[in-house]
Amino acid sequence: MVVVAELGSLDTTSMIALCAIVFVGMPHGAMDGAMALHLGWMNNIFDAFKFLIGYIALSALIVIVWQILPVLSLILFLAISIWHFGRGDTIEGSSFPKMATESISRGGLVIVGISQFHREESNRIFRFLVDGDTTYVWYFLDAALLLTAISIIICTYLIANMRRLAILYSELIVLSVIFALSPPLLGFAVYFCLFHSLRHVRNMMPILKDSLSGLQISKMTIYLSLATWIVGIFAILQFSNPSNLEPVIIKIVFIGLAALTVPHMVLVDGYLERYTQS
Repeated sequence: MVVVAELGSLDTTSMIALCAIVFVGMPHGAMDGAMALHLGWMNNIFDAFKFLIGYIALSALIVIVWQILPVLSLILFLAISIWHFGRGDTIEGSSFPKMATESISRGGLVIVGISQFHREESNRIFRFLVDGDTTYVWYFLDAALLLTAISIIICTYLIANMRRLAILYSELIVLSVIFALSPPLLGFAVYFCLFHSLRHVRNMMPILKDSLSGLQISKMTIYLSLATWIVGIFAILQFSNPSNLEPVIIKIVFIGLAALTVPHMVLVDGYLERYTQS
C-alpha cells in the first residue's frame, strides 16, 4: 500500500519520540488506578472488577469504533485532545469563560501547532491512521487553527492578572518554537512528556497522598503501565511483519493513546473534577 510505503521507515529521532510517548508519557494515565484506589473503588474484588471492566470496555469500544469510522474517530480524538491537554495545563481558579478560552488556547496550540507547522509530515501520519484520505481531518484542523487564534486573542481581554497572562503567552511562545523546529513526533513527545504528563503528576500527587502512601501510588501506576505495554507489544507482534513494523507501531501507539485518553478524561476531567469541587 502507498501509505505503508510512505511510512515504512521512521528515522531514529521519530522512533525515540515514540518510545518516550509510550514509556515516559503514557504512565501518567496509569495513575488512574491509584485514583480508583483513592476513591475507594478498589477496596474489594467486586468493586475493582467493576472499575477495571468499565475502563477496559470503554477503551475497547474506542478501538472498535476507530476501525469502523477512522476519519471521524481521528477528528474526535484531536478535538478531545485539545480540551484535555488545555484543561490539564490551565491554571485553576478561573470562571468558565476564562477557563474555556485558556484551555482551547493551550490545547489548540499543541494540536494545530504541530500539524500546521509540518503539514506534509503530519498528513503522512494522519493518512496512515485513517487508512486513506485526510481531507476532512484538515478541514477540522484549519477550523481549529482559527478557533485557537481567536481564543488566544480573547484571553488577552478576559485574563486581568498580568502575571498569569505573561505565563500563558510565554509558554505558548516556547511551545510554538519547539513545534516549529521539531519534527511532529518529537515535538509532541516533548510536550506530552515534559509538560502535560509532569503537570498531571504534580496535580494528582497531593490528592492521592491524602489517602495513599507513595508506595501504593507507585505500585498501582507500575501495574497498569506494565499491563498497557504488554497489550501494545502483543498487538505489534500480531499485526506487524518486518516490512511494516514501524507503520504498525505508529498506528498502535496513537489509536492506543486515544483508547486510553477517553476513560482517562471521564475519570480526571469528569468525575474527579466534580468530586474535588463537592
